[in-house]
This record gives sequence, structure tokens and C-alpha cells, in this order.
Amino acid sequence: MLVIASYDLKNDKNRKRLHKLLKGYGMPVQFSVFECILNKRQFKQLYDESQKFIVDDTDSIIFYKLCDACQKRISAVYKNKPLSGLTLIV
Repeated sequence: MLVIASYDLKNDKNRKRLHKLLKGYGMPVQFSVFECILNKRQFKQLYDESQKFIVDDTDSIIFYKLCDACQKRISAVYKNKPLSGLTLIV
């Protein structure tokens, strides 16, 4: 499944650590947005590991799980091809 992970963390150290964690699961498409192709086990592992980075009331990590039909409806502008094979507008 395609998972879009987006985060906003106040603490610089936690933000860098989460970025590194997410790079192990997917590809950054913006600094705080990642595309990840995951199975259910991988998603649970990523979700569980990411919880330790939430330390402040303003911190957030959002995971969007996109079905096949939803993926086909996405258009994006990229210089490099994303993992998901999204429709590219160049």
C-alpha cells in the first residue's frame, strides 16, 4: 500500500531522527513528507516507532493510506519520479 507520511515536530533533534527513520521506509518528496510503499507489518512497525518522537502538544505525524483507486487520482509536479508512479505534470 502507498502511505504518505507527513510530520511537524517542534524539536530539531526529534525532527532529524524521524526524517532518518522515514528514509528507511520510503522516499522524501518534500522535507517533511514521504511516500512509502509498505505492507501491513511494515506500516505497524513504522507507526509504532514514530510514536516516540511526539513529545509536545503541537507535534504531529500523519499517515495517509491510499488505496489503488485513490492513487490513480493523484496528480503531482516532480522533477524526479516518485515511488508511487503518480501522474506527473512536468
